Amino acid sequence: MKTAVPLRWILPGAVLVCAAAGGRAQGNVPPELFRDAHVREELGVNEFTAPSIEKIFRELQALRPVPFDKVKGPIDVGATFPTRFQLALNLGLLLGEGFLTVESERADRIAELGRALLRMSQALGISDRVTRHSKSLMEEGIRGEWALMRKELAATQEDVEGAMMDLRDEEIAHVVALGGWLRGLEIASAAVADRYTPERAAVLQRIELIDYFSSRLDTLNPRLRKLPLAIRLSADLKTLQASIEKPDGATLDLGDVRQVQQITERLVRTIREGTPQDAASAR
Repeated sequence: MKTAVPLRWILPGAVLVCAAAGGRAQGNVPPELFRDAHVREELGVNEFTAPSIEKIFRELQALRPVPFDKVKGPIDVGATFPTRFQLALNLGLLLGEGFLTVESERADRIAELGRALLRMSQALGISDRVTRHSKSLMEEGIRGEWALMRKELAATQEDVEGAMMDLRDEEIAHVVALGGWLRGLEIASAAVADRYTPERAAVLQRIELIDYFSSRLDTLNPRLRKLPLAIRLSADLKTLQASIEKPDGATLDLGDVRQVQQITERLVRTIREGTPQDAASAR
């Protein structure tokens, strides 16, 4: 039987930034509808895009110790991307670095991370409300107040969900969340490969998450779905699913885990670098 520990620990960070993309004011969703499950699902707020932050921090403990030096990624303050689709995906990756930084308590990365987050957030048109949350998180990290950072993340979740519902931009929410989830899976697979046990390997076997994000790519509007990067990601997600899915609930062995790690590393690298056709498609 597979463990119930999910890999969704990175997604609230993605939602934190993507929810207010577009710079629209919050408050158009009537308060009485905010907690309605059907309304939330229709607007892209669900267990995959906005799980409980407090729960996620508890679940992350299942993969400790995370080998920071082996899994840390680049933080490029000056990075630019030819399409909004690739920008949103990379914002998810960057938020993954943020949550990795918090979990690893690496104050030396906070200032650079904060600058990159603000720059990328501005490029996507993030609202002042969410930008203030991001600044607060970065300030607490610089001071080394990691417990306060965790509380701040939990406290901002409802604000983020409200902004996301007001925005009614389900596609950009899922694109940022996809980037964050893939970065989380890359980190998790590396952590399991570093200290393999069948119990830790079972954490990776979340087929429903791959199904979910694959379906989101398949149902993007035609303009986004035809982007070379979207086509590449869709194909690689299917390869990833074939590597994780085992008959009769069998657990991944170390070789399987390393294969998952290689595939997710390729996916993340593709998101960062794009494809040769991306720039042309943006013209």
